[in-house]
Amino acid sequence: MDALSGQQRARGRCRARGSSPTLVTTEGRSLTEIKLSIKNQAQPFLKVALPPGASILSAEVAGEKVKPVEGPDGNRVPLLRAGFRPVDSYTVSFVFMHSGAPFAKKGGSDLALPKMDVPINLLQWEVFLPEQYKVKDFGGGRHRRKSPSSFHRECY
Repeated sequence: MDALSGQQRARGRCRARGSSPTLVTTEGRSLTEIKLSIKNQAQPFLKVALPPGASILSAEVAGEKVKPVEGPDGNRVPLLRAGFRPVDSYTVSFVFMHSGAPFAKKGGSDLALPKMDVPINLLQWEVFLPEQYKVKDFGGGRHRRKSPSSFHRECY
């Protein structure tokens, strides 16, 4: 008897790598694109738990626009559709807006990426801030500074 449920087996066959640029405004709003290269043959949806106050603006799978479905436990981006059964990796992307709070002269701000139900081997997150703001502490995993208003973070 197999101890794994069908959902766990499907998740085990789905793997991703990706990039995520985020543009932050002086009003505290942020616009983020999640772009993943996914190898998936069984999982019908990508479950996305957005940060509070965020909403998906658009989504694409293998170059075609798709409509995310909003549910009580998060959003779902359809990965498979009639006639689309890929054998190789394909691109899944979605853009979300977070309303945020305006920046003060001093103080902190938190940015977050959504939680997704696929294993992501590598995600590169680049954050672009308004020129007049400086980052003194960028907590978390590995990161490196590319320019005074840009940070690049690799999450493993």
